[in-house]
Amino acid sequence: MTYHYSISAFIQAYNLQPGDVLIARKNQGIFQHFVVYLGHNGIHPVFVANMRGTGVRYVPVNELVTLAKEYPVEKIRRFIGSAIARAQAVQRAVKAMSLQAYHLLTSNCEHFANYVQTGKLYSSQSHNAALGMATAGATMALTSDNSAVQFGGIVLLLLGGVVAIREEENAKH
Repeated sequence: MTYHYSISAFIQAYNLQPGDVLIARKNQGIFQHFVVYLGHNGIHPVFVANMRGTGVRYVPVNELVTLAKEYPVEKIRRFIGSAIARAQAVQRAVKAMSLQAYHLLTSNCEHFANYVQTGKLYSSQSHNAALGMATAGATMALTSDNSAVQFGGIVLLLLGGVVAIREEENAKH
């Protein structure tokens, strides 16, 4: 009961509306975690996230409280749009629960939150990680005298480049 009260107080204090996204820092601030608020189901608040190991799913209130203690919410990204667009965003979230499996680079919590809010499946974190992979790969390929390291660098460069291009295209469409 305490969990529901504290989450309900948080929702009220920050005037959360369906489709709003909670953003928390994790891993010493290197990454962010995204959770989407869908509104209330009767008396219980409903949150959804794309989680490693389980994919897109409802996040029980007690689990959300535990996550918030470990990774405090640092930002709320408000849904922008009409009431009809907000309802469509909630429908996208519910539909995605049966479609998406978690993948760090191609279907993570940020991909999901962006998809819910905009209909676009992209992640700036994945894009930046891919650019880092491509840069590391290019450095390995160009600076090493070891052919195995050079080959590994080329593979990393190509993989990072493909993921970065995919993220850029997804952000446009």
